[in-house]
Amino acid sequence: MKRLTILWQLTVWNVIVVAGILTVFSASLLLLLQHRSQQRANDDLIEEMQEFVEEIGRCHGQALGHELSLRFAVHADYLFSVRSDEGQTLFHSLHLPPDALPVAKLSPNFHGPSFRDIRLPEMGNY
Repeated sequence: MKRLTILWQLTVWNVIVVAGILTVFSASLLLLLQHRSQQRANDDLIEEMQEFVEEIGRCHGQALGHELSLRFAVHADYLFSVRSDEGQTLFHSLHLPPDALPVAKLSPNFHGPSFRDIRLPEMGNY
């Protein structure tokens, strides 16, 4: 087999180096964008939860479910489910089946927002 000329050796070497640099850059950019989009989604959810807290503070009982359905039934980005302390569904988004989301298990010393990713059958990862 004939050995490559120095020109071709340098060309192959440069292609390998540039491909490696592009791969590392692309992977780091992808991870950065993924982290940033997750952070923005969490910030948006915190804002939506603050609106929920305001509504819950204003309304009680049957009026709560009605008021929440007026404001949050169809939302552009998120699906919501609000349950009582006993686990009864008070409100859920229009496109979300009533029992699609698992009941949250909160510890007695729960304070502040808590996020976790879950897999919903026929709906994907959330």
